[in-house]
Amino acid sequence: MLRPSPIDGWGVFADRDYGEGEEIYVMLKPCGEEDGSFARTEACRMTNHSSRPTVVIADLGDRASAVAARDIREGEELTADYEEGSGVIYRFPMVRKIMRETEGVDHIITDDSDTTLHQQLMDIRDGKYR
Repeated sequence: MLRPSPIDGWGVFADRDYGEGEEIYVMLKPCGEEDGSFARTEACRMTNHSSRPTVVIADLGDRASAVAARDIREGEELTADYEEGSGVIYRFPMVRKIMRETEGVDHIITDDSDTTLHQQLMDIRDGKYR
């Protein structure tokens, strides 16, 4: 469920209790295109960052999902650690393609290895290329 967040703007909140390890919602899903495209869900877009996240982003093969990092109570905000989660999300080929073709970032993202891509994205987040 989406509602105003005390962290920032809007957030995603648990609509019921969840047990540790339970899949809660899909963050990236296939578009049905032959090129392997994936789309971010609204819940993904609205998930706020926390260094003490309530969910982890799990690569489930055909999708990336938010999975409970611990037991979660109904009404609790669902948060992810963006830095840790990026290691999963950026393994999806379409995300890499989008980053390489995004104006302003295209000259920075030049290497598709997981470690290098992740570091380059963290450098962008930290303002290294401003």
